[in-house]
Amino acid sequence: MPALRVSHRLAILVVLVIVGCASLVVVAVSQINEVRIGGRLYEEIEHHGRLRQTLAQLRVDLSEIRALTAAVPYAANASQLRHLHSEVQELSAQVNAGFANVLRAAQREAILQTLESARATWEDFAQSSDTMFQSVDRDSFGSHRGFLERQALRHERFADQIDSVLNRLRFEEEALKDEVRRRVERRVWLLLGAGAGLALLLALLSTVICRSITLPLRRLAGACRRIAAGDFTVRTPADRADELGELAAAFNRMSDELTHVVEREKEAAAAVERGKARELSEAKEAAEIASRAKSEFLAAMSHEIRTPMNGIIGMTALLLDTPLTPEQQEYADTVKRSGEALLAIINDILDFSKIEAGKLDFEEVDFALRDALAETLKMLAPLAHRKGLELTYDVAPDVPDGLNGDPARLGQIVLNLMGNAIKFTAQGEVSARIDLVEASGDGVMLHVAVTDTGIGIPEDRQQLIFGAFTQADTSTTRRYGGTGLGLTICQRLVGMMGGRIWVESQVGQGSTFHFTVRLALARQPLARRAAEDVAVLRGLPVLAVDDNETNRRFLGALLASWGAEPTLAAGGREALVALEAARSADRPFRLILLDARMPGTDGFAVAERIRQEGDLAGATVMLLTSDLQKGDLGRCRELGIARTLIKPVTPSELLDAILLALAEPGDPTATDAATAGRSVPGPSRQLRVLVAEDNTVNQRLIVRLLEKLGHSAVVAGNGQEVLTALDKRTWDLILMDVQMPEMDGFTATAEIRRREAATPGRHTPIVALTAHAMRGDRERCLAAGMDDYLTKPVTLERLSGALARLFPGGPGQATVAAAIDHVDHPAGDLATALRHAGGDRRLLREILMIFREDCPTHLQAIRDAVTQGHPRELERVAHSLKGLLRTFGAAEAAQTADQLERLGHGGSVAGAGELVAILDGQVEALLKSTADWIDNHLAAALA
Repeated sequence: MPALRVSHRLAILVVLVIVGCASLVVVAVSQINEVRIGGRLYEEIEHHGRLRQTLAQLRVDLSEIRALTAAVPYAANASQLRHLHSEVQELSAQVNAGFANVLRAAQREAILQTLESARATWEDFAQSSDTMFQSVDRDSFGSHRGFLERQALRHERFADQIDSVLNRLRFEEEALKDEVRRRVERRVWLLLGAGAGLALLLALLSTVICRSITLPLRRLAGACRRIAAGDFTVRTPADRADELGELAAAFNRMSDELTHVVEREKEAAAAVERGKARELSEAKEAAEIASRAKSEFLAAMSHEIRTPMNGIIGMTALLLDTPLTPEQQEYADTVKRSGEALLAIINDILDFSKIEAGKLDFEEVDFALRDALAETLKMLAPLAHRKGLELTYDVAPDVPDGLNGDPARLGQIVLNLMGNAIKFTAQGEVSARIDLVEASGDGVMLHVAVTDTGIGIPEDRQQLIFGAFTQADTSTTRRYGGTGLGLTICQRLVGMMGGRIWVESQVGQGSTFHFTVRLALARQPLARRAAEDVAVLRGLPVLAVDDNETNRRFLGALLASWGAEPTLAAGGREALVALEAARSADRPFRLILLDARMPGTDGFAVAERIRQEGDLAGATVMLLTSDLQKGDLGRCRELGIARTLIKPVTPSELLDAILLALAEPGDPTATDAATAGRSVPGPSRQLRVLVAEDNTVNQRLIVRLLEKLGHSAVVAGNGQEVLTALDKRTWDLILMDVQMPEMDGFTATAEIRRREAATPGRHTPIVALTAHAMRGDRERCLAAGMDDYLTKPVTLERLSGALARLFPGGPGQATVAAAIDHVDHPAGDLATALRHAGGDRRLLREILMIFREDCPTHLQAIRDAVTQGHPRELERVAHSLKGLLRTFGAAEAAQTADQLERLGHGGSVAGAGELVAILDGQVEALLKSTADWIDNHLAAALA
């Protein structure tokens, strides 16, 4: 049977609706007819009503007849008697007619019997009444009294019989009415059920019909969407013989046509591609050649430009070490600054080129945010202090310290912004603040704000300065210099770190550069001091004095986080007032941190007042200064200042200095720049120590420091020698360098711990020796199974502190020699070198002689590694040399060695040649300085 067309289905649905509604109307009419007014039931109710009305009238008529009969004895004459008789006859006729009607209408047998009995009573009553009228006589009235009483009895019986019939009729009438109500209710429910059934049937039919229409339409709509998405192979079933089948067939024809069109287009595109393939290949090859040529050109030009520039800077540094006239000194300084500025410009251009080419890589290492920020600012401190600017930083307490990311790139952004702020600020301060924007389970979003009190930026230029080679105006370019690339590089770096950068500024009032970065949380917990180390600060009354609000807030937050009870003062006079108040309250300050440079009463004046007051002299005084001027260290020793720190200070640096200062209550002459005679804690028993170190200078230095602490030491040159030494005897402690030839410290430690796992209860403490070349080295050391770590250069305080942590007990004593005057030299720092030697001049002189002998070997090893293209060897040798350079306070040379180590760690020696040239000049200057130290300072001191 052919399928019905859609129009036919809709027509059927309409017909069904009409038929259903008509059927419902017919049923309703038929049911209503049974209970309508005038129907059979209503006729019965009306019949009963008429019977009751007739019977009631009969009862009334009989009562009137009785009354007329009762009046007969009182008739005055015959005329009245006849009149009464006439009325009685009329009423009797009505009663007879009513009885006839009632008997004809009565249908039930019980009612007929009662009515027949009532009729008999009536007939008896009527007959008696006629008899009375016929025989009545006034003189015999008394003889009729009994008759009247019998008539009354007949009347009462008749009334009772009529009432019985009326009651039965009334009961039947109520029953009929109840039946009517029941039938009405049944009909209503019947109609409602029929209507609901009809509605349900129509709904089912309409659903079936609608689905037969909508389902094909939905399939067709889905096919249209697939075609819109590019799938031209889709088809829909067209097996229906209705309008939908015709629509599906038309759709399929359209799909076929589209498929043919697409195929023709693909063939045409393929033909075009085949025609242009060779051209594109040639263009791609030419582009790659051009890109390689550009990269090679940049690398070559970088080398060609930076190499002579490094030579100029290095030779100028050497020239500045020679006796010069003031005019020559000025010329040489100008040349050196100009060379450094040109080198910075070249570096900016190279960084910008790497970003543009997408070749800039980011590290993912764990680092301590606060220490990293402070170390970055330390690089700018001399520049800020030369201009008389206050350089401050602040990190909100809720910012986590342990983070994972690229600290070097973060530092590059901060360094650029802070450097610009210092460059464009003539007076006031430059500050950096870090706040937490949001924190998630695995990372944080940080907001960094760099604020200055400089010249400001016009509003219409604030967005333009982030463009490449753009500055606020041309006059700024001429006055302050620069390429205008710094902010562009910062913007790109910030974007690559998931943030944004913007500026707020007012001309003449200063600027605030904001940027946000997203960083992950540290994967491993950062190394922290043990709780017992900082327990001495818990509840310790501390006075912190600084005229800069940011510095005061920074010091207060740090001291409070360590458990101390800080009191902050904004100047020297306030500090003296606080000291007096604390003395009066019998709670003197145990530790006092003083800013050296303050208006009015400076830190030295406060320290002198403390020294003069006998009851205040017991406090430990530390000095924080923006710049260490000539003679400052001598004044510190005279005033009993325990430590001198250069701002900005890192939290760990400040904590180390405080703990060391508090550990030396009997010696007020120690400073951080030159260490005076004092004792340091150590284990109460002599230890057998195995020193794993491949560098001769470090070997001699560490062995002598251990001997000064009362311990014996044996040297192993690499990890394999360590394992051999362990096979021969047991050791109380191993000092393990992490970078050694043949077998490094990590591998040796892993092997030692593997052997110990087979012998329960055996554990040899291992302390890592690392120059901290890469972020995360400390955490790697602890994770590798080492018990503690020491950063190079190793000092007596750090070494004794590590021994005290590993071997707690009664403190041993090691005396550090007296201090030496500060000898300022751009290539190195004699005071720093002496401190690293534990104050031992003889040891310092000895390791200086060894360094002068071994240094050419180290430099040649670095050159060979670069020439032969061995990045791992470059990393190892540069790491070793870096530790030596730091021992002698050669910060610039150590930084160059660190850059070489990073290159080697990255698996490349590209660009190492110019760094080696710089390092050669820096080491040559250091060797000249060490010769001067040996001949003039150490020799005189030993004599």
